[in-house]
Amino acid sequence: MKVKRAIKKIIALGTGATMLGATILGAMAADLSSYPAPFVDNGKTNTNIVVGKDAMVVDVVGAINIGASLQYAMKKKADVSSAGGAATVEGDAYRLDKSSNFIELEEAINTIGITKIGSDELQALAGGTFKNKEGSYSYNEYLKVPNNASVYYTVDPDAEGDMEDVPGYYLLFEQASTASTADSGEAYIYTVEFPTAAEESLTDQDTDLDGWHNKKITMLGNEYEIVDSTLATNDLTIEMLGGAASDTLDVGETKTYTVAGKDYEITVLAVCESCGAGGNAATKLKVNGQVTDSLEAGDTESLDDGTEIGIKDVFPTGQTMPDIVEFYVGASKVILQDDDITDNNFYAGYTVGTDSINDVYVRIKGTHTTNVDAKIQSIDVGWWPNEDKYVGVGGKLSETEDEDGQVFLGGFDVTLAGVSESITDELTFKNKGDDEYQLTFPNSDGNEVKVPAFYASGATTVANGDGSDDLFYVESAASTTFPIGDEDKFFLSDAASKTTTLMQFKSISTNDNELTFRNLATGDDVTVTYSGSPATATLTVGAKSYTVYVDATNKLLAVDLNGDGDVASDEVALYTKAGLTIGLDAAALVLTTEDLDATSAAETLYINISASGSELDISGIYDSAFASIMATVGDSDDSAGVSLYGMTFDQSGDTSGPDTLAFTYPEDQTQMVVYMTAGATTTQSGEEAGATYTLSQMPVTVPKLDTEYTLWEENAIIVGGPCVNTAAMEVMGNPENCAEGFEEGKAKIKMYESGGKTALLVAGYSGTDTRRAARVLAQYMTYSSKLTGTEVEVSGTTLSDISVSKVE
Repeated sequence: MKVKRAIKKIIALGTGATMLGATILGAMAADLSSYPAPFVDNGKTNTNIVVGKDAMVVDVVGAINIGASLQYAMKKKADVSSAGGAATVEGDAYRLDKSSNFIELEEAINTIGITKIGSDELQALAGGTFKNKEGSYSYNEYLKVPNNASVYYTVDPDAEGDMEDVPGYYLLFEQASTASTADSGEAYIYTVEFPTAAEESLTDQDTDLDGWHNKKITMLGNEYEIVDSTLATNDLTIEMLGGAASDTLDVGETKTYTVAGKDYEITVLAVCESCGAGGNAATKLKVNGQVTDSLEAGDTESLDDGTEIGIKDVFPTGQTMPDIVEFYVGASKVILQDDDITDNNFYAGYTVGTDSINDVYVRIKGTHTTNVDAKIQSIDVGWWPNEDKYVGVGGKLSETEDEDGQVFLGGFDVTLAGVSESITDELTFKNKGDDEYQLTFPNSDGNEVKVPAFYASGATTVANGDGSDDLFYVESAASTTFPIGDEDKFFLSDAASKTTTLMQFKSISTNDNELTFRNLATGDDVTVTYSGSPATATLTVGAKSYTVYVDATNKLLAVDLNGDGDVASDEVALYTKAGLTIGLDAAALVLTTEDLDATSAAETLYINISASGSELDISGIYDSAFASIMATVGDSDDSAGVSLYGMTFDQSGDTSGPDTLAFTYPEDQTQMVVYMTAGATTTQSGEEAGATYTLSQMPVTVPKLDTEYTLWEENAIIVGGPCVNTAAMEVMGNPENCAEGFEEGKAKIKMYESGGKTALLVAGYSGTDTRRAARVLAQYMTYSSKLTGTEVEVSGTTLSDISVSKVE
């Protein structure tokens, strides 16, 4: 995955005016060819990005790109799973996909054929047996897969800090309407289902379910004891206590219990028979010196360290035997209430401790009539968020809670573990000057094809080619019409094998009846002989032969561009190595993917080109409905987007000239890796073909001001020269003239070492020069052949006209 589309926004890093040389990196294993090492190690950042306190804002976009390149490198290899190479979550976890269907971008996660999961998927949903005086009742547990959640490449409007206004992958749980019988729009519904309804014999219409008191039930792997249950008409309330440790103590008895690694010394101070609310029995405890309030059965109290202690029951036994208290430490108190168990509606009746939890609703289904047993068939608990909830890569639904307890009992979670992507084609769409665009892509042979795609043929007119030589991707109307002349370029394309070759007509020898062509992907010249009347030649590329019709007198050609045996205005497409189909229109690139998983239909995208004042620019990137798929990156001029198939787009904005575009096409459609989990889990990820990987969040401590950073304390990427950055001043040996040694239009990327730490300096003569160098560093894969040694010089006149050379 090109993680630049999941950018973690770094603070605005400024630039210095110039820099001056000092102690350079000595003999060491790593140099610029090893970047991003040593600044990223084992999927985590191992550096600071240091900017001068008074630095300029002009390099914010370049600095964001540096941060994005580090985020891209924060990927950790994992074993390839048998289910298509997906990221794996270890522990009690279940991935929401099927061998025949996976979650696509913007696809509702419950539409792949999995609507609920149970004990076969999560151990925490094991169910159990509930026993009361009426008998034993087995029950099953389920989690309904959210039906209002999809993964989007978008911006979280509530994100702050590094992710403010920055697009990324998010599992979005959309705002829901109030809970209803429709069971729709929820973030989850948890269900306890009794195949045979659990019964309770009653003697009148309004009564306690006494037979349920002190009975145990396990939910989501946690045991709870029902300490109270009341039924008023059809309004049922069930009160439960659960905890890490449970015991019974006599009055005056003291014991020590260990909960979560901490010891709790508990003494029962007193028990009274009728001093509780409503004349109930009550007790007071002392816990690590803290005396509780008067507590009766079902009460809980929060200790000074936040741990809860709860009273299960109080037994005043009289004078001959000591009074007894049964309690929990580390307790959680949960109340479930439904105001009418005979209807199908949810009710706002979920309480944790003493707090009523907003937007979480309870539905208890059962029957109840006068002098007839009450029967409970099922208990449902669901969360209907009152606002959109964004779960980023590696994040969890529970992390979006407005208040603790909205994920029921904290017993499960939903996580966007990662994004699974196969090997990708990398393509670029760059300007040559202000009036030309060149498309570069790998063809089926792996050769790089550079296409002079568009030029400004007038003030507001776009045409194919480069203005000097025509580019042909549509055949002439007939073999007797000869449009291709000397130095013109044309495509040979085979739809069956999805192969594309860009050829150029170089010369004709009428004396020898020879035609010479150049394969622009390989640089090889090909000479063929023509003969006959009309004169024809056969041009063979790979396993495909193409007929060439020759007007020897005027030195012109007509070519069967698609090899179908005729010349009849056929339009050919271009094919990348991984299978993307590219069409050239008069003012657009038309991108057609392979079939999508969900619809079995291809996705079509458009990169539109416009001309104004004879200057070209990218006017938009749209889907087939002509809706833009791009989002602005932070407060920069850059934008990024991801298509449904998994194509990624990084558009580098340039206010003084044409924008440039880098995009990718995956060999297989990108999969959204969503897990439902319970308990503690860990995620493993990778980047091999067919593998999936996740991202660790870049720490907010990565960016630092020079006033906050101590040189050689940690690895550092220092942005800006010594005129505005004291870290740069120090690493370069405190030059007397901070402006010495640089020329306008040039910058340097330079490595230093001391005490096992590495500093990388990115600085230039001007802010634009430094921004240009930052862009090289951010696109380190593109410039991998140039980033060698310990120092390179970056020069150019615009942000797209960039040259990189090694400094000896």
